[in-house]
Amino acid sequence: MNKSLISLGLATVVVSGCASTDIPKPLAEVEHQYQVMSSNDMANRHAAAPLRAAGKSVSEAKSAWKEGDETSMTHQVYLAERMLGAVKHEIDIANMESQFKNADMIRASLVLQSKNSELAQKNQELNELKKELEKMGSKQNSKDNVLTLGDVLFAFDDHKLQPGAKPTVRKVADFLTTHDNTRVVIEGYTDSLGSEEYNVGLSIKRAQSIQKALVNAGITSERITVKGYGESNPVASNKSAAGRQHNRRVEVVLLSENETYESPTVARVN
Repeated sequence: MNKSLISLGLATVVVSGCASTDIPKPLAEVEHQYQVMSSNDMANRHAAAPLRAAGKSVSEAKSAWKEGDETSMTHQVYLAERMLGAVKHEIDIANMESQFKNADMIRASLVLQSKNSELAQKNQELNELKKELEKMGSKQNSKDNVLTLGDVLFAFDDHKLQPGAKPTVRKVADFLTTHDNTRVVIEGYTDSLGSEEYNVGLSIKRAQSIQKALVNAGITSERITVKGYGESNPVASNKSAAGRQHNRRVEVVLLSENETYESPTVARVN
């Protein structure tokens, strides 16, 4: 054999041997991408299955390369790239879901802050209204959501509003106009003079007089419910004139949009 050909053959073997130690660029790149993804917490939490599949394809691609099977190696590199693409897609989805969740939490927090602010404002205005009604002669109920309109609105044994009752009703109407999601139950009460049946009827008529006045002031009738409890649930002793006057009252129960009205427990007359 020609010495020059033998030398050329040996050189080819040597060159080929040196080249075989270098991992092909596509395989090296996909292996690097896999290693990066493997250390990503989001990938492990949200895309564990495609991440494992990518790792398997990278391993098989390296084995194929070592065996000189370029076709198999190229196919496994392709599969690894597809799986890593799926991993990235799952991470993107998880990030978007997290952003939406955070946005929802922020939105809910802002809504809650707004509602708390509105409630604080409403309570402040209600307390101011109670003070004004106190000055106008109506001793207020201790309950936060109840306004007491005293006997100063009516003549004795009568259900028609006195001329001087207009400012009191106007203040209640103004409050309800400002807080248009508030509903009211108007409860009428009397003292113990007269029969129980008569007193229940009188208490209903007095509550209806307040209802009519509020409607005339612009409050829709759908927001108003009328109840009459007669001489029950006294707030003072009926043994004195002053006590009976306190018991002759109308109470306006303020209810929020979804709040349910609970009838008062009927107490004995004292």
